[in-house]
Amino acid sequence: MAPMAETADLTALNIEARQQFTMRRFRRTLALHLQDLPDHALEGYPWLLLYQAFLHQYIYSNFSRASHYLDVAQMHFENADDLEGVLWTNAERTHLNVYDRDFKVGRIMARQALHIIDFTPEIATPVLRIELLLGLARCLIGFDQTIEALEAIDTIRSILNEETDPWIRHIEQIQFLRTHASLDMRQGRFDYAIEMIEAAILKAQDYAESAPFEVWCRYQLGLMYWRKGEFSIASQQLDTTRRQAEQWGHHALWGWTIAAQGHMLRDQDELAAAREAYRLAEGWGEEVHGPTFLFIREGKLAEARWACHIHLQLARHHESPVDIADSDLLFGLIELRTGHIQRAIEHIEQALSVYVNHGYDYALASARIYHAVALLSLQRSAEADISLEQALSILAREKSYNCAWWMPDIVEVALMRAIQQRIESQYTRRLLNHRYLHSLPPLTTLGAETPRTHHPSAELEIARQTQLSLLPEAPPLLPDLDIAGLSIPAENVGGDFFGYYTGDQTNGQCTTLSLALGDISGKGLQAALLTSGTVVALTSAVVGQPSPTLLLERVHTALHPLIARSRLNVGLSYTSIYKSRIEHHCTRWTLCTVNAGNIPPLIRRTNGQIEWLEAMGLPLGTVQLTTYHEACTDIQTGDLLIQISDGVIEAMNPQRELFGFERLEQTIACAPVNEGARAVVAHILTAVQTYASGALQHDDITIIVVLVRD
Repeated sequence: MAPMAETADLTALNIEARQQFTMRRFRRTLALHLQDLPDHALEGYPWLLLYQAFLHQYIYSNFSRASHYLDVAQMHFENADDLEGVLWTNAERTHLNVYDRDFKVGRIMARQALHIIDFTPEIATPVLRIELLLGLARCLIGFDQTIEALEAIDTIRSILNEETDPWIRHIEQIQFLRTHASLDMRQGRFDYAIEMIEAAILKAQDYAESAPFEVWCRYQLGLMYWRKGEFSIASQQLDTTRRQAEQWGHHALWGWTIAAQGHMLRDQDELAAAREAYRLAEGWGEEVHGPTFLFIREGKLAEARWACHIHLQLARHHESPVDIADSDLLFGLIELRTGHIQRAIEHIEQALSVYVNHGYDYALASARIYHAVALLSLQRSAEADISLEQALSILAREKSYNCAWWMPDIVEVALMRAIQQRIESQYTRRLLNHRYLHSLPPLTTLGAETPRTHHPSAELEIARQTQLSLLPEAPPLLPDLDIAGLSIPAENVGGDFFGYYTGDQTNGQCTTLSLALGDISGKGLQAALLTSGTVVALTSAVVGQPSPTLLLERVHTALHPLIARSRLNVGLSYTSIYKSRIEHHCTRWTLCTVNAGNIPPLIRRTNGQIEWLEAMGLPLGTVQLTTYHEACTDIQTGDLLIQISDGVIEAMNPQRELFGFERLEQTIACAPVNEGARAVVAHILTAVQTYASGALQHDDITIIVVLVRD
């Protein structure tokens, strides 16, 4: 082609690029022309450069190339004193600032450009104003200035209501809905956000020219369902996003989508798969604290602390109070893991104050959960219950089954406490079912046999026999106590165990009885081996008849290195019953218990009153250093002590409804106490199995009953 003809063609393309760009149109023919042109051919044609920036930002998500084209275009516009071109370049730049997380610069640039067009009505088209306001709103959302962001969004709505061009209304409504949904998601209003983004997807599908924006909408929708804990729907949306990103040749968006799938895997406790997804994505997507939290989940707390310090410095540099609060919350989780509970509370409370001030309910609910668990560790139960109620009321309102930083072993402690205390009990049961029980195989129908492994491996059979040998053959025979216990594994090799320990002989009679009930996370051979190690540690720790608190600390110290490597944890409750003589012919029984992540013991008094002992603590292995606290009470003749594993509470009927605490209390209230401890165990087990109606037993069931006799 002759140089003059080529110049004429490029001039025509430059004019077309201006028309299409300022109308926010995507024309494939123009994009194909630009693909065939080398960058040096675009010199002197700033609208072509600007259109290239538009393509690389929205169609290919290659932000470094988009930034290059914007730099060159701005230089040409400034040299030509083309104010309109400069302002459009600034509008495009503000959107790029969002993806680069340079919110402060983008906010300043958008405001300056909006100020200029207020005094230049000849170039102040509605679409230019909308684009600047969209960029401003997104930067304000990223900068945590939600009130100002909402004002910008309201202004966009007003302009769109007056816009008469159908295409402008169509394309900018898509961007408006995406922006509004981002604000709603940031504040934890997921239902509103999902409604808006689904409307945006439908609009994007109306025209071929708006189709490239569908992939961005689906990406946002996948993030929203991930945050809600609806992983199946989130996975479908993100899979669709990934395929569309591959089809369009997206760069950053493809990696963000893979990273988001990694976040879902992480929150479903698939840490190795999550790390592989991050490796494939070559990053963490838009979750800047991703590496810090993965380190916490993997137990690499030194690395987590270092990463958190880096993020805190960056947050302070960017003057982002919510990013600072996120760092504080993560520091709190690190301190919680290391057992520095008071320091954890201080960090979490600093984060809470920021989340409250900004109206970020989702982050607030997440922090409240961990705040409650930390308070429970210090036996500040009333305060913990207040935090739990605030957290669960927010999550229940949004029907969310996830939190900002999901740590399953710690969250489960909070949920079991909430169910026991009747805090948002209906929602909490659904949450427990959804996150801890939802992935189970389909429940069988009435009368069906529980499926078992018909031909277990020799390795599993050895483990099963070893585990059975660890269970007591019979309870000790004590003149004043009637004792019974039972453990039914859900698999060939279960994770529950229990034991009896006696001591202090007086006139040939035992005056001390201790009970241990353990629950190992997981099933199979690994759980069996950890069970064996726990029983050995427990047997060694009881030597010298230490207090329950001291015993649990000894077991924790012995097991922590093993637990840290296996990423399992051990729930363990230990209860001691002491008989003492207070007068010549009078004796008194005192019960002291300590609990690490199990269901606390309960007492049924002779008058039928049921009392739960205030014994709460994190499972062994959850934290590096910890102190456990005893709960003590006197018991009398006719009183009943009951210890259960969570398999009783979490037993489900074919409709996947939990047996629960209330039903347990009702069962115990009518237990045949006069028939003895074995009859009470049988009564509870029968109630659970009747409720299950033949449904698959998904967790081990362990019950220990002690009746004080005359």
